[in-house]
Amino acid sequence: MTALSRPRVSTHIGLLVVGMVAIHLAAHGLLLHGGLPVETALLVIATDLTITTAALAWFTLVRTGIARWTTLIPVVAAGLIAARLLLPVDIPGHLDWMVGGMLGAAELLVAGVALGRLGRIRRAWAHHRSTGHDAHSALEGALSTALPRGLAAAVATEGMLLALAVVGPFRRAPATTPHTFPGLWSSQWPGLVGVLAFVGLAEGACLHLVLGDAWPVLNALHLLVVVYGLLWLMGDFHALRLLPVRLDRTHLHVQVGLRWRARVPRALIQEARVVTDVPEGSDVLDLTLPGATHVEVCLSRPVAVSGLLGIRRTSARLVVSVDEPAALVAQLTP
Repeated sequence: MTALSRPRVSTHIGLLVVGMVAIHLAAHGLLLHGGLPVETALLVIATDLTITTAALAWFTLVRTGIARWTTLIPVVAAGLIAARLLLPVDIPGHLDWMVGGMLGAAELLVAGVALGRLGRIRRAWAHHRSTGHDAHSALEGALSTALPRGLAAAVATEGMLLALAVVGPFRRAPATTPHTFPGLWSSQWPGLVGVLAFVGLAEGACLHLVLGDAWPVLNALHLLVVVYGLLWLMGDFHALRLLPVRLDRTHLHVQVGLRWRARVPRALIQEARVVTDVPEGSDVLDLTLPGATHVEVCLSRPVAVSGLLGIRRTSARLVVSVDEPAALVAQLTP
């Protein structure tokens, strides 16, 4: 795909959004005030929300190299769904079947494209794992072969968190060795997780009773949010427990659950010292947990640090939390 400057990308995406809003407003106005028969209104709306919108997406995104042609598939599917939602409930049955058939065909096409890419994702996963990447990094790298990097990072993080929420309670934390440095238990985070989980359950139960049967859709959505929030907390807790800071012969592997991760070459480490508070400074990257004792690692040059949802930071001063900071400093001091 063509590399465009950030302002040009923003301009094209803005044109797409403005165009799609205009198309949706025009379709809605035609349905309400056009005075057309239902069959004609359906044909015009379906055309505007699918073919016209897809053409706009091609002109602003695909033609300019911002996105691949497969982006048009979900655009057409979303247009079909929007067309169906805009239509009156009492539309003729054969027209409803027509829209449903078009949606089914779009879903089959999306599924076909996804299946076609599964092999590439699996091979990329195996390659990343064979080269020493952890499961999170390997999954992100594999998904990035089929998805934009930011979306791949978000999907990988959410997938790993949900998986750890389910299987984490049954997995034993790595054994403590001179080269493994957990950082969870000396912090206040386990207690905070318990408080947040209790408050979330209490608030969720009370609001569930208040909404009751009067607002069934809102009640169901609220329940999903509460359950997802609790799963996220549990996944984050077990990620912090199962993925400690590690040290090998060549690298310091900074791992703060799934929140932050970095591979720091030991040759770049100039100094390591125990600190009780995170030092001030624009070049300091805070990777700590609340209430713990920290280690500040000073490097000869900045290194890349990966965070949630594809966030990238670079810093030459990293501050991490470990249960035994003096032991880590002793290992890092020449």
